[in-house]
Amino acid sequence: MHSLRWLSIGRHGSSDDGGKILNFLHHLPTPPQLLQTLWITGDIANGLPSWIGSLAHLVSFSTVDTTLTGDEHFGVLCMLPNLKTLCVTWDCYSGDELVARSSHKFPVLRDLILGGYLPKVIRFEEESMEMLEMLELRFDSRSRHVAERSIIGIEHLTNLKKVMLDCRGDYHALVDTVLEQMKAENDRRSRSNQFQIAVKYW
Repeated sequence: MHSLRWLSIGRHGSSDDGGKILNFLHHLPTPPQLLQTLWITGDIANGLPSWIGSLAHLVSFSTVDTTLTGDEHFGVLCMLPNLKTLCVTWDCYSGDELVARSSHKFPVLRDLILGGYLPKVIRFEEESMEMLEMLELRFDSRSRHVAERSIIGIEHLTNLKKVMLDCRGDYHALVDTVLEQMKAENDRRSRSNQFQIAVKYW
């Protein structure tokens, strides 16, 4: 695996094994250190393998159909010096709030995509994702467990250029709440620092 640059790994279809099928990832003797793109589908018991934080060449990371607790992904991924794109889509989320903390310093993260079973509150603390340029939120049938959703701390994303709200299905009310919050933040900013807001309905 020494020369591996791109890896997509996971389980297909439903599973109630608690992530055991992917648990071997915690025990790789020689993780592929030259990886640039990593895609994981499904749960991994005990969260992300710690070696992911050592992938100095990793530019893009995606995890789909997973279950998360708290900010466990951010704690590992914020150590990556070249991570520019992060995509997380939940099947379930344990908790009401996802926080990008000040200690989670993503040095070059440009694009953040969050979707599926989104938590009630998404919070950005100061200095957590200062380089972020694009925030995309994807709403679908898994998002309907929360009637109203709050995005807090958007003012700390001072480099933000675009917010994309992607709605798949008849869940317009979920999008409208966030849309109003984004418009209010744009109105607060100076014209030179405003970001583009785009909404896509499927």
